Amino acid sequence: MQRISLKVSGIDDREVTDSFAVISGGVPLNAEPNDCVAVINADTSCEIEFVLSTETSEPAVLIVTRGEERGRWVLAATEDPIP
Repeated sequence: MQRISLKVSGIDDREVTDSFAVISGGVPLNAEPNDCVAVINADTSCEIEFVLSTETSEPAVLIVTRGEERGRWVLAATEDPIP
């Protein structure tokens, strides 16, 4: 099982995880349930995690939507977590 973990801070939003989505193998994934709410202090962070149901060599796509803006990143698998 593969996991994608993101550490975020400085987000003034009650539903922090709603801004993030991952697509793996053409299937959209929601973030795992967590305690992330209104992380507005840059010194306070929160981890958002996605669990990919099957091992795949295809890269996953992270989509972040904030208001009218949208970012898209293609994620490649790595053995070690990136700090």
